[in-house]
Amino acid sequence: MLFMVQNNCIDMNAWYSRVDKPHRPDFVLFDLDPPDDGFALAIEVAHLIRELLDELELPGYVKTSGADGIHVVAPITRRSTFEQTYHFAERASRLLEERHAGKVTTEWLKKKREGVLVDHRQNGWGKTIASVYSVRPKPGAPVSTPLRWEELTADVRPGDFTMEVPLRRVAEHGDLFSPVLEEPRPLAPAQRALDAIALAAAFKATLSAPTHRPHVNRPWPITIHAADLGGHPIRARLTMRLLYNGIAVGKVDNGRVYTFVGSWREKKGEEIEYPSASRGQTLTFQALVTARGRTIKLSYWVRPR
Repeated sequence: MLFMVQNNCIDMNAWYSRVDKPHRPDFVLFDLDPPDDGFALAIEVAHLIRELLDELELPGYVKTSGADGIHVVAPITRRSTFEQTYHFAERASRLLEERHAGKVTTEWLKKKREGVLVDHRQNGWGKTIASVYSVRPKPGAPVSTPLRWEELTADVRPGDFTMEVPLRRVAEHGDLFSPVLEEPRPLAPAQRALDAIALAAAFKATLSAPTHRPHVNRPWPITIHAADLGGHPIRARLTMRLLYNGIAVGKVDNGRVYTFVGSWREKKGEEIEYPSASRGQTLTFQALVTARGRTIKLSYWVRPR
C-alpha cells in the first residue's frame, strides 16, 4: 500500500481473478455507464439487473463506481473462463435491452445511445475494475462504495461517498462486499436458466397463401400461424397492410390490429380482396406479428389475373 502511495497511485484497479487462477474470474460484472445527468436512471437499471439475477438464481452485489457509474457484481465459482463470463454478460445485457428498450442499451457509440449502457465488454481477459473502496481522482475524492440494495434509492449520488463515509460504514455494517469472494455460485445453472428465458421469448410466425394466382375481386385466403420454438400455439397481435403499387389500399389497411392464438385467418365476409385496378399489377400483403416483446415481419405478393 505504501508503495502505491509513493508512486502517486490514486485509483486501485484490480483484475477479476486472483493470482493463483488468473484465467478463472471470481465474478461477472455489469458496468453501468449512464448518460449525462442520468445517475437516477442508472439506479433504476441496477435494480432491473438484480431482478434478472434473481430469475437466474445468482446473487448480485452493488457498489458505486466512485466515478459516474454503478457496478453490479455476480460472484461465481472459479470454474468458468473469461470467454464464458463475457458470453453470459453479453446475453444477459441484450435480454435487458430487449425487455427495457429506452432504459437499457448495449450500444457502444455514445451518440447513438438511448438509456444506460450496460457494458458487457468489461468482462474480457485482462480487464480491470476500480476495486471496492478505491478512491477516485474526482472532486471531493469519492470512493467506490458497496451498498445494500435497499440503500440504492433514486436520490443517491456518487459524490455522497467521500473518504470518511465508507470508513464509517465498515465500522457500522462490516464489509458488504465480502460475500463476493466468500459466497460464490456456479455459473452453469444460470447459463441454462438464461437459455430457457431466451427460448421462451422466441417464437416463429409463418404465412400461408395461395400458390396459384387468384382472380381480381376474389377472396384472398391468407392464414398466419404463431408458435413457440416447440411448435405450441401462442397468443400474438397482428397488424396488416394491403399495398397496391406501394400505396395502402383495400379492406385490410394501415394498422388494423387483431389478437389471435395459434393461427389467424380472415373470417367469412372479411376476406382480403383485390381492388379491380390491380389486374396485372403487383399487390402486396404485409403483416407484423408481435408476441413476447418481439416482432416478425411477413410479406406476400402476387400479380392477380
